[in-house]
Amino acid sequence: MNDLDGSRHAGKWNATPNWKADARLQQRLALLNSTGRHIINVTNVNGTTYADVEEEAVSPGFAILLMYLLLLLILGAQTGLVLWKKKHKRSYELVTTLGLWLMPAAFAFHLKFWRFLGVWAVFSAVTLHLLHLCAGKKKVDQRTPRKVRGAPARRRDAPWTAGGVAAGATARDGLGRAPSC
Repeated sequence: MNDLDGSRHAGKWNATPNWKADARLQQRLALLNSTGRHIINVTNVNGTTYADVEEEAVSPGFAILLMYLLLLLILGAQTGLVLWKKKHKRSYELVTTLGLWLMPAAFAFHLKFWRFLGVWAVFSAVTLHLLHLCAGKKKVDQRTPRKVRGAPARRRDAPWTAGGVAAGATARDGLGRAPSC
């Protein structure tokens, strides 16, 4: 017995006259039963009727087949990428670069990560500006390589500098030359 006074026989629900559900619900439940799914429980919450349906498990053989098919798909895709790179290197590099640049923005837009999109836009603007400095002119200005390579070098050197200052402060404390307060 359940909330709607239905009776269950051999995993199926029988619609009896004392069942308090409407005809449309009975048709839907009969359709679920005809697909081989078993209805576990039917409840009525605030006027809405819910049916808990038993899902069929995937057989282990089918799961292994899916795993091998996925492995073959990955192997085929990797082989295709290697062949594409050998035959048409320029188009391969262009498409992969555009993909690496645009895919994070596409996912962020889809998932509504607006803050990430803002940071991505600033990063893209700076990168495009640096590309314009490098590729936009026949003769490159003498300061352009410093501008292009300067920021990563400063970012690379900053942790080393901070580590040196911290090590010096630690050594000074260890030798007893710490300032007295």
